Amino acid sequence: MVIQRFMLPIIFAGFFACKSRTYNTASSPSMDQSSKEVSRERPPQFPDGKSTEPWGGRLEAKWKAEAVFADALGDAMNIAWSEKDIADVLVAVPTKFSYGNFNPYGDGQVNTAMEFNSAWTHKRPQVVAALKHYSNNRPSRVVVRFDRALVQSQSEIELRFRNSPTVPSVDLRVKASKTSDGDLVAEFDAPGDWNMAGKGQEDRMIHSASSGSALVRPAGQFNDWFPLTFKHPVSTTERLTRSVNPQLRVFSAAAGVPFPENLADPMGLKPVGDQENSFSKALSLEIDKKWPKSFNNAHYASCNVHGNFASRWDAANAKNSFPTAVGRNWTWLTNPENSLNQPAQGPFKILYTCFEPRRVNKPPTVDSACVGQPTEGTEAQHGVPSGAGWHLIGDPAETLFNSVERVPLMMAAGFAAPHERISLNPPTGGIAYGLKDVAVARWLHPDEAFLTARSKDPTRPNFHWFLFHADEHVCTLEWVHPCVPDEASEPSFGGTSCK
Repeated sequence: MVIQRFMLPIIFAGFFACKSRTYNTASSPSMDQSSKEVSRERPPQFPDGKSTEPWGGRLEAKWKAEAVFADALGDAMNIAWSEKDIADVLVAVPTKFSYGNFNPYGDGQVNTAMEFNSAWTHKRPQVVAALKHYSNNRPSRVVVRFDRALVQSQSEIELRFRNSPTVPSVDLRVKASKTSDGDLVAEFDAPGDWNMAGKGQEDRMIHSASSGSALVRPAGQFNDWFPLTFKHPVSTTERLTRSVNPQLRVFSAAAGVPFPENLADPMGLKPVGDQENSFSKALSLEIDKKWPKSFNNAHYASCNVHGNFASRWDAANAKNSFPTAVGRNWTWLTNPENSLNQPAQGPFKILYTCFEPRRVNKPPTVDSACVGQPTEGTEAQHGVPSGAGWHLIGDPAETLFNSVERVPLMMAAGFAAPHERISLNPPTGGIAYGLKDVAVARWLHPDEAFLTARSKDPTRPNFHWFLFHADEHVCTLEWVHPCVPDEASEPSFGGTSCK
């Protein structure tokens, strides 16, 4: 997501052999006792389909795919984080990403929409999976839930897993059981690089970009497969900023940035007490005309961030589009014209973007600049979540930092056909419902950074998305990188061209 001046009005492992076997369903203790990590403080309850205010409003029939995903995500997150000794949770859902060439900010980010296939009429994803990491050396666990509409008399699931394109795949068969509502659920120790038993936060981040993927299906009476991955590149702000070349780490004197050594929060917007918030600090800087020369002092505003889907520019211009998210934003940024390496603006693009509180079904604040826009209104009005719409990453990379808030934020990465990237092919049948892509969500904790690099394969792009469930403004900091990081390695600033 990059805000453009002319677009917006100004307002105020390879240890597996290739064989088939029955996989263990009971968690076994790890022999490695080196980890000293303790459980994280639990994140807040996330809205879900059972909430009094579910994503997309109370009228389920209006939910678009983005609301269906958000509500299923909330349910899976809340269940997993209720367990003892949880250190981290990732939730993956097979989907299909639709996109074209509509990039409303004139940059490389293209507005994108989710879908679960028009033949699937239920307001639930076909498959929801969670990867749970534990403290106290417990093996990571995977939970796979198949929707009741897919299930007949199956009592097991099949899973074909592969760590990377250089190692053989392994076929697993896992016992499963029916829930009270008829869903088929299996839980088992995570295979391969998905299993972080005995590993701490740093190791998990190093492996967060690993390419391990799987194909899953109910065993018997079901021919096709669903893809899964838990790839979600994340790092700490300190580790990521340390990867920036020293020459690109510091603003020049002409930029006027008061804290050039702190690239994760150069303007110091993070609150230091309960009486402060990052949005009011940003506005105060504007009122006092204290934003430095490299930033726009008067904020840019938008009625949504990538929340209006059209497959083509001409369709968008003809208002042949539909909302995928609601919620206004305010942005202060360097390099508003996308001119990198300008001494007066900084070595690369940095944005502070603040989002308004969640719009559920209350009348939104009237904003004359948004009247008549496709995303004017509320979640209940459009059947979509509050936050940013999915968007394809076409710039070298975009990183979102949770460096100016003191609470976790919900972020999701998207990958087109992750199984194809490592030559993991269905042994029989095809991909169920044409859902070749996977969305992977995770809480981004304070002082963490979530990176999405441009895919090396333009036919299989990468995406990202973020939701805001709070009842107050939330701010993030973003980087737009000048070169493409290695998307298969630990998140970093960039490749050899940035060294």
